[in-house]
Amino acid sequence: MIVYVTLFAFVLLILYLWHVNNALSAIPDDVARLAGKPFTEEFARETYKRIESDPIDFAKHLPPKTGRRYIVTGGTGFLGKWTVFHLLQRGESPTSIRVVDLRPPTSLWANDFRGPQRLQVLQDATAKVGFEAGDVTDPQSILRAFEAPWAGDVKDAPLTVLHCAAVIRHWETADIFYPRCSKVNVEGTKNVLDAAKAVGASILIATSSGSVGVRRPYLWARPWERHGKFFAQVFGDDTKGLPEKKEEFFSNYPYSKWMAEQFVLDADDKTGGMRTGAIRPGNGIYGGGGDFTVGTYLTHNGGPQWIDHIIQNFISVSNAVLAHLLYEKRLIDLEKSSNLPDIGGRAFIVTDPNPAIRFGDIYTLLPLTALSKPKFFRIPPITLFVMSHLVEGYSRLQYYLNWLPEIEQPLCMLTPALFSASCVHTVLDDSAARAAPEAGGLGYRAPVTTAEGLCMQVLEFNKNLENIGSAGIEGGASGVKGAVEKVAVAAPKKM
Repeated sequence: MIVYVTLFAFVLLILYLWHVNNALSAIPDDVARLAGKPFTEEFARETYKRIESDPIDFAKHLPPKTGRRYIVTGGTGFLGKWTVFHLLQRGESPTSIRVVDLRPPTSLWANDFRGPQRLQVLQDATAKVGFEAGDVTDPQSILRAFEAPWAGDVKDAPLTVLHCAAVIRHWETADIFYPRCSKVNVEGTKNVLDAAKAVGASILIATSSGSVGVRRPYLWARPWERHGKFFAQVFGDDTKGLPEKKEEFFSNYPYSKWMAEQFVLDADDKTGGMRTGAIRPGNGIYGGGGDFTVGTYLTHNGGPQWIDHIIQNFISVSNAVLAHLLYEKRLIDLEKSSNLPDIGGRAFIVTDPNPAIRFGDIYTLLPLTALSKPKFFRIPPITLFVMSHLVEGYSRLQYYLNWLPEIEQPLCMLTPALFSASCVHTVLDDSAARAAPEAGGLGYRAPVTTAEGLCMQVLEFNKNLENIGSAGIEGGASGVKGAVEKVAVAAPKKM
């Protein structure tokens, strides 16, 4: 009798896991209607050829130079270095830009295909950008970096702080791990705000995250449900019911970014003090030199995938920088005209200008355009979903029993929180940012679509491989990774 009961329970378990696997693989009709057309092979090849022969001149889309001073926290990271690059690209003096980070910058990722002469000018300018070592978790350290003297020709110019420093640990949910995010993202933001006020900064724009609006889903779909709760989410800046309590966020990371965002927005001073705001890039930022998605696929030459059907918005790192600079311009414009709506102390979602794409679009484009020909193979999502709970359980146990070996990356990232971020359909509405300044928006018009941005990144990746010869290309995943490391002088690390 016990054997039959056990066998029956086992069959029920297998049937339920099969149901959950189908639920994780579902595409709700209302979300599917919001997605763009799937990338075809012809579309991918044509877009790459067009970008290769006629690159997008991003400089002409940037707001004009201001002549202000700029402090970029986290300026050696992914978004930070691209911010410095675009400031230089629009004509700001290198001596008016200061990078504040733990380590000095090496060289600037200069994604410019319009001629070696201009590229060299930008690289030379990078060497003149100021640097002050500063730890955002140490208030005295960050204050010293902010208070360091400026060159005589810019020392009296107004100051903008672009706060890009962050720790991205999106795979942890336990309270015991929260300080790993909050120390930099929350306490660090407080310290940056205090230092910015102390040195008289008039504008501070912080990088938040589109993930702050993603509610923690319940992916263990009940037998009578097609998919779990919050498996599909559509929201904008003004959507009601976005998460506010820690347990409502999918992991520690978005909660820490939301907490930091609140401090930034609350610091906005409309009475003549420092004006503040935040940009929520949504949802994954991609671009050359340090992103978690496309760059990882390229350097690891593909890999397993289980989310080809998942629909989400992406944003090119250049589009994200553009949004920061547009916000700065709107706050500067407020000083000149009282007729414009006051948008200080707000947060704006921004995405690429096209509808949300499927991860499968990336898996279509990369093998057709990258010289390394990355390969992707699909595995049932339930396999890794079950495994993710085991990994998280071990990580929590290891925290208390520190004699156990730690799980290293990338395996440590395989937790339920990873599925809560990547295995959930998330469509973001950035219409508030796209609204005209007269209507209270940023006038955000992103010039780079996701397909174009992906091709730009692949094109630069291919050029790097060509620069070191075919050895890296023929070496498989390890060879490609080594090839990219050899040209890391042109690529910033993760933000």
